[in-house]
Amino acid sequence: MRGREPWSKAKALRELEAIGILRLKIAFSGGNDEGGVDDYTIDATVPNTTVPALERVWPDQYDAALKRYVQRELTPAERATNELLDLLEGPIDERYGSFAGDFHVSGVLHYDVPGKKVWIGGDEEEPRAEPFSEEL
Repeated sequence: MRGREPWSKAKALRELEAIGILRLKIAFSGGNDEGGVDDYTIDATVPNTTVPALERVWPDQYDAALKRYVQRELTPAERATNELLDLLEGPIDERYGSFAGDFHVSGVLHYDVPGKKVWIGGDEEEPRAEPFSEEL
């Protein structure tokens, strides 16, 4: 979790409605200490609305001329987008955190603004213990 307030379904749905998104899918996967969001798919929008891009912006950007990463200040719009994504990704972070553990998951977090529904689903796999015995 990124050190923020607890996830709020009502707030997430309000924020999506405010920017014109009616249905959103957030695909994620991970396990064994790595993982996160794979993709955002906007399935429906308010007609005649320009929806902002749902893309996280990091303060460390690769500078090809310098051949290294450099820190830069995020713009207010970039900070606002990151805060929105933190909110929307909340159920994934609350459930899987840093994806630590001996498991693998792939799933989708669904937002349905008109229906006021949010649900998460997918597949979780954990290794099975198999007995073995071998004479040496």
